[in-house]
Amino acid sequence: MPFLVELWLEKMALLQLSDRRVKLTPDAADQRMAAMESWIRDSDYCLLVATTEKQTEGYIVGCERMSPPGLLPPRQGHVLEMTLAIHSELNGLGGRLWPALKDWFNGRGLGVAIVHVSSRLPVEQAFWRSLSASEMTDSFWLRT
Repeated sequence: MPFLVELWLEKMALLQLSDRRVKLTPDAADQRMAAMESWIRDSDYCLLVATTEKQTEGYIVGCERMSPPGLLPPRQGHVLEMTLAIHSELNGLGGRLWPALKDWFNGRGLGVAIVHVSSRLPVEQAFWRSLSASEMTDSFWLRT
């Protein structure tokens, strides 16, 4: 699992370059490892990993959540993140990971997926748009 944490840290380092609000805790790697281990044990989460003989190429994490009260459908799939190795030799990796997660969602009767992706990652946003994903809400960051 450390290789997944390394991929995540690499993605966060790049995200920090474009968004100074992203700050990692001193023990970010340990916290991330604990979260990933809990996802593996929790049946409401699905963590899928793409590997080659040489390296881990990427992963995708999804989960099932209840919809806000009063809204249909009652349950939704959530794509929490997709992280790909920057120097991956595999083309179309997202197009391999997403269908597997989509199958997991469909197997649970979830016909809707909410994708969580940073506004600072235009390539990842373009990937989801290419699959006919459309914007639904905006999230705002505000100091209090």
